[in-house]
Amino acid sequence: MEKLIEHLTDQKFLLDNFLFSIGPVTSIIAAQFGRKAWIKYEIVTSIVLGLLLAFKPDLIFPIMMKSPLKPYHLFLTSAYACYLISIVLGPLFVLNSADESIFYGHYYARIVEHSLIAIENIVSYTEGLHWNYKYLCIVTSFALSHLIINIYFLWRTPKPSGQNPFKDLANSIGKIDFYILLVCGAYVYAFPDRVNLALGGSSTLNESYRSLTRSCGAFFIGTSLESFCMSEFKFIRDKKSFFLARLLASLIELSVFFSGFFCFQIYSIETFAYLAISTAAYKLFLLYGYLKTPQEHLKAH
Repeated sequence: MEKLIEHLTDQKFLLDNFLFSIGPVTSIIAAQFGRKAWIKYEIVTSIVLGLLLAFKPDLIFPIMMKSPLKPYHLFLTSAYACYLISIVLGPLFVLNSADESIFYGHYYARIVEHSLIAIENIVSYTEGLHWNYKYLCIVTSFALSHLIINIYFLWRTPKPSGQNPFKDLANSIGKIDFYILLVCGAYVYAFPDRVNLALGGSSTLNESYRSLTRSCGAFFIGTSLESFCMSEFKFIRDKKSFFLARLLASLIELSVFFSGFFCFQIYSIETFAYLAISTAAYKLFLLYGYLKTPQEHLKAH
């Protein structure tokens, strides 16, 4: 009994349990205040964590990794931070919309994303020893709590009108964006080693590289679902705001590719040119959708 009490009062044991529970506890508290509070909580946590990973990875990586850090780890972390921020830009830009079903696609996106990340964490835990298992427990508990809460809000949110997704140009562009992101995300999630080798990653790939790459793929897939559901937005101005959010996310992504070449010196000039040109073409595609979507405050359907 004394040994049990000593174990329960051990500072390391208390710190571990605090870290494991902080994600689920804060998520439940935020969800208690309703849909808007939950969306704001997701936006704040994603942006804060993304900024920390992008600019202060040395504060987080000692907790995450048990092996030495390499420049390619930092590049993948920057990419992860980019997509972590990007996936909440859509809800941020339409936060004050009068459309009650505006976040229906976002809930679906987060459910799929957190499910894929939870699966990926389990796979990473069984694959090797580079990740700290405590970090995987924290991330998995965080993902599962968000998964359950997003399922709850999806169930409570009114279903969109279900109009024809090709009814106007904005819907058609959103549909094409859905296919682009879905195909890219599925490939990155299914074949992380191929992606890393193509980018110029280490020839001795391990589960730490695969984990970060698969997580980026999960964000792609989740974001694609938001694009798919964009056609159901009730107001045209929300569609225009959504395209603006996508443009900002693409700009952040382009900055990551620039950092990979100029700061981390990860890939060749040919790979950098391919990434920069493809991202620029994608930005022009989104810009076309933004410019062609009218600004007036009219219903989309």
